[in-house]
Amino acid sequence: MMVVCKDRLERIQADERMGVEAAVAVEADIAALLSGKSYEHLGTLQRQIQAKLTSGEPVDTDYWEGLLKKLLVWKAKVRITFYR
Repeated sequence: MMVVCKDRLERIQADERMGVEAAVAVEADIAALLSGKSYEHLGTLQRQIQAKLTSGEPVDTDYWEGLLKKLLVWKAKVRITFYR
């Protein structure tokens, strides 16, 4: 639950920093990418992103680290939903 609450606070800060429209667009893209995925599938995506970040290849680290952070929130939400 702490992960979900922390994410909400960070979203409010991102809205202030980027502007609400841009933040909503980013959230919509992430939701489209991660929605409907099982906890196990999210875990697989997490490992793939971590491998990409540690591969030494030139990557947009801000993007991939941000996506990884959101993925962890989605995993927490899936777990919370599972235990209800």
